[in-house]
Amino acid sequence: MDTDDEWHVIHIQCLQDDPLHLAPLATGDGVVLFRCGDCLAGMPACASCMCIAHQQWPLQAPEEWNGCFWKRARLAICACALRGRLPAQMAQRFGEISRQALSVYPPPSKMAPGCRNEFYFDDDDLPDSQNLLADHSISISQDGLQTVSGLMNLRGNKQTRLTAPNKLANTYADWTPVQDDSDDDTNFSAIADTVTSYDVSPDVNDADVLKRKCYKSLDQPMSLWRPLKQFFLESLLCCHGLGNYTAEPACAFCDAKYGDGAWLFRCLQCGNYLQCKACVLGQHATTPLHTFKEWNGAHWTEATLTQLEFVYQMGHHGLPCDFPKPEERLMVVMDVTGVHTLQYRYCKCERQQGKSTLHQVLDNGWYPATITDPDTCATFAVLDHFRLLNVVGNVNVHDYVGVLERLTDPLRMGSVPDHYKGFGRMSRQYTFLLRAERAGRAHKENGIQTTKPGGLAVTCWPCPQDGRNMPEGWRDVKPKYQFLYMLLLAMDANSRLKNRLWGNEHQDPSLGSGLRYFVEERGFKEHIKNYVAEKDVSTCIVFAALLQKETWLTTGLRCLGVGGCVCARQGVVRPQGLGDLQKGERYANMDYIFLSALIGVTVLWLMISYDIACQWQVHLLPCAKKIKETTTVPTDLDQFEIQFALPVWHAAAHKASCQTQNSLSYAAGVGRTDGERIERTWAVLNPLGFSTKEMGYGARHDAIEDRVDHLNFEKNVSQGDTLARKLIVAIAERDKQVEGFCEVDRTLSSRLRIAWEKRITDWLVDKTQPNPYCLEGGKGAGPTEAAVFLELKTAEALEVAEGREHVDMKSTALAFIRAGLQLEQAQLRIKVEVKGVTLITANQASEIQEM
Repeated sequence: MDTDDEWHVIHIQCLQDDPLHLAPLATGDGVVLFRCGDCLAGMPACASCMCIAHQQWPLQAPEEWNGCFWKRARLAICACALRGRLPAQMAQRFGEISRQALSVYPPPSKMAPGCRNEFYFDDDDLPDSQNLLADHSISISQDGLQTVSGLMNLRGNKQTRLTAPNKLANTYADWTPVQDDSDDDTNFSAIADTVTSYDVSPDVNDADVLKRKCYKSLDQPMSLWRPLKQFFLESLLCCHGLGNYTAEPACAFCDAKYGDGAWLFRCLQCGNYLQCKACVLGQHATTPLHTFKEWNGAHWTEATLTQLEFVYQMGHHGLPCDFPKPEERLMVVMDVTGVHTLQYRYCKCERQQGKSTLHQVLDNGWYPATITDPDTCATFAVLDHFRLLNVVGNVNVHDYVGVLERLTDPLRMGSVPDHYKGFGRMSRQYTFLLRAERAGRAHKENGIQTTKPGGLAVTCWPCPQDGRNMPEGWRDVKPKYQFLYMLLLAMDANSRLKNRLWGNEHQDPSLGSGLRYFVEERGFKEHIKNYVAEKDVSTCIVFAALLQKETWLTTGLRCLGVGGCVCARQGVVRPQGLGDLQKGERYANMDYIFLSALIGVTVLWLMISYDIACQWQVHLLPCAKKIKETTTVPTDLDQFEIQFALPVWHAAAHKASCQTQNSLSYAAGVGRTDGERIERTWAVLNPLGFSTKEMGYGARHDAIEDRVDHLNFEKNVSQGDTLARKLIVAIAERDKQVEGFCEVDRTLSSRLRIAWEKRITDWLVDKTQPNPYCLEGGKGAGPTEAAVFLELKTAEALEVAEGREHVDMKSTALAFIRAGLQLEQAQLRIKVEVKGVTLITANQASEIQEM
């Protein structure tokens, strides 16, 4: 967007190629500027001309300039901007524009007003409502001095149905905090039962929902549609023909009759009304990528603007140029509507100020496939569309280009240009530029060249960052509050993201090595050369990744997977937190990735979760010092106070002594963090391996980084919902634990309490001491239930033999306790069976009734 004070705004184009201009308007003179990317290629226009230009395209979404940037708007906002903002000197000229436009393009006369069929169903039994829904229309008089507003398409509004609250579906959104002066925590517990701390809510079928009145339109919509199948079929057939224009087909604008030398066309983007050739060319001077069909007297056939001898004018967004280049050329433009071939010519007038042809193409909203004499382009819209489908639905370039080709030629009998490789290059370059633009590098001189390592990556918003979300004096907090400013990281390797090695491939490095999520390529490879083989230092269990790291079959593979470092709480991948694995999960690779991920970290306390942390931490510090001395990685681990831990699920595979010493379940200050977030990150990235396996080295890195970039963004924007759920659950669970702890604490003697507190303090200082939270000797050290019952039964028999027990009782105390435990276990099993989502058999139902 240019920031000049004056705007030369070209508004509309008539059939005689006579551009209608307004005097230069300053943006501060009460004039609101709009633009629409679907027409004029984003060229700015005032509110009045935006309304005129979009009379036939009401679904297009314009953008409004607020003085700093473009923001989303609606056509209704453009119309509202006319109220009281039409300068006197502009009104007269606008009246001329309006009269000329209406004389050339009168309102569609043959297009009947839209008819809506309303179907009433007795099954709904909905009460009538006085509230009305309508479309707000604003029309402008021909003199340009008045605007007339009114309501159209009035219809009654159905009364909002009151449904029962869903137990597990976004109940926290309507949560009201409990008053601070209230001692009743039952409200928190009730709310906590309706939400979950996980990112994905459980199945709503698990929830206990209240019964409500059934409505067929809501509960059984397909049953209402089935009787209308024929009606819908006939309506579709009508759309494939002339529709309401069968009696006397004519142009909706100039009333030219079909058969009197006039051809009739239909634009699939504008609407189903008919247009003659002259009106098609005039209406689509600024929208050359619309698709058309021509009526041949019997049915619709494919047609293009090129067949109608249409020439698109570069540099003016399709509007006439005073001094165009005489040469007419052909260009292939890929858009969401298909692959288009159109004629165009460049501009040489003063307005372009000597801009190159490449600059004119980019100004038009088209991205060129080559930088020298481009003849293939892709619109920004189709590149954005593909990127979203790629990062969300795993759609690759080959399939997406195939969709565009089928949109252009469904029967695949024509000659649709093949631009698979060109589209791949354009999408790869475009996504990289989007990340650089979002990082603010476009506002810096030589912004991309001066970007710091990891500067284009999306960082984790909740993670502690000095100067961003940490208060002053955080370094001097008491030890019991240090966990608030501790960075939790999780590390792991992924063997699914393999990459093949091709003998005939050309050098194709990443577009931004070291600027996003993969480590800097050159330094990483130099570091790996010094570690051809590694000595195993396993002292605990042996995972397959470690056992086979030197013997893994690597024939034909460039790398066996990816090692990563993510935020252990949110799962956001760290900047420079990814690196390739050449021969499995080796310490040399993981050390370099870990140190690169710590670049720029200013916190003092770290918690590292790794499934082999018990072995990895043994030689980490000396290896880190060596990496700092021999590479460009500046990380110094001496500035951190580091704790190592095992993820909760993976810890179960370690020795009992290793679990008690290193499990994240016993670490202080981590809450309920399980350390398995990185596994969930791999689950999202694994489907990408099917396409990246065959890519070149640089293209693979760019594709994975683009997916990670989207993943990080999605996790950040969902933190509000996720943290709200976790807060509610945490408060309720804390209250339960405090209540249980206080109940046990009241039964302890002072001497035993002091001894237990000393064991906890000693263990927090020295983790080699016995873990106070685990039973000494492991799970098998304590007596079993059978042994306890045998001991009690022996004691009971001894009492009976000595005459100290009443023998006239129907059951002994031991039998009574045992029956109570069995009854409690049966109650728990009944609750699980009843709440289960699986169907129960007749035998199971009978057993539940008997229990």
